[in-house]
Amino acid sequence: MPLILLLAAIGLYFAYKGGHLRKMPWEDVLGVLWGLVGLRVMATGQVLIGALIVASSGVALWRRRGSQHLSSKTEPHAPPSHPSGQISPSEARDILNIPETAGRAEIIAAHRALIARLHPDRGGSSTLAAQVNEARDILLTQIDASRVKGATPSSSEDDS
Repeated sequence: MPLILLLAAIGLYFAYKGGHLRKMPWEDVLGVLWGLVGLRVMATGQVLIGALIVASSGVALWRRRGSQHLSSKTEPHAPPSHPSGQISPSEARDILNIPETAGRAEIIAAHRALIARLHPDRGGSSTLAAQVNEARDILLTQIDASRVKGATPSSSEDDS
């Protein structure tokens, strides 16, 4: 049992040094402390009571984390910036940080570079990733529409 307490103390030390304890909500800190109390009770020989205390703190932390996880998945998305739900081509260029004369290849390259940083699978925001995707789609649609209308494409649009 002293080994378990020593391991818990080492874990707390590294969590504190890494800054994780400073970011923890006070409810989580209380749950961890309650778990340590349970370990201490187990160390005094009252294994069943200590195990119940540890289990109750674990369940409380698990339920709290689970409810936070579910609420983050069900958060409503940010409303679109325009009533139509579409951004303008100039806003799309600003999002992708490309000039007005950018062609298909430049749009795709700018999109890939930006989405690599903002994708939700890499810790980014799904709202921002959706805006980047929308910007790409609007600009590519604009280029395709200008080609269909017979407009003379600029030399930068022939990159595709």
